[in-house]
Amino acid sequence: MQLEQFCQGAKDNLRVQCLLDMPSIDGERPKFIKFLDNGHTAYFRLHNYYPSRKNIEIDVQRSASWVLIHQGLYHTFAHQDADGYSTWTQILSGYKFWTIIRPRDKDAIQNRTAHYRSASRFLDQEFNKEFGYYGEEFERTVIYGKPGDIIIMPPATFHEVYTPVPSVTLGGHFYTYNALHLTEMGRACDMHTSGRFTNQSHFSSSLTIALMMAALPLNKHLRKFLSYF
Repeated sequence: MQLEQFCQGAKDNLRVQCLLDMPSIDGERPKFIKFLDNGHTAYFRLHNYYPSRKNIEIDVQRSASWVLIHQGLYHTFAHQDADGYSTWTQILSGYKFWTIIRPRDKDAIQNRTAHYRSASRFLDQEFNKEFGYYGEEFERTVIYGKPGDIIIMPPATFHEVYTPVPSVTLGGHFYTYNALHLTEMGRACDMHTSGRFTNQSHFSSSLTIALMMAALPLNKHLRKFLSYF
């Protein structure tokens, strides 16, 4: 819809709507995120090494920082965040409930096939009246977020979100070397299901991962590790 239609709908009590992935023009995010983010920093770290690459794709900037605006009572169904990204969110106003969904046999999920089968078990089943929507095979943990709270979501984490009151949330995605095993599972699941289990698609993600590989020799913390290979 158009922005004008969204503003008109804000006065309609029969509509519950939101603005998703709204661009954050100033790219604001918590200062400590730069120490976790090995993906977006690779673009800047390699800039002088590849002078022919003068521009940074707009999708890179949009994935690093965005804004969510929700009306009250909005519910986001279970999904994993796109392209194997880790996600940070900071509540600016309002409140949110994150429900983390985990299979009770989660310790047995050690590869992409097991991850996909686990996701298929609860996303494809019918409503279960006795044990709730996802059945007795899954655990649910609820995180209650209030203004100022920051939530870090690892890759390939299935979750749903409930917004009880109008809220504004700042957020962004990032890749980290420390969670690439989860990133690989999440990306494989997205590819195998054509994105059915996720909520977005970032065409720049493959380039970001490639640049992370190119930037490995420049990372002083990993340089000693790389010397063994």
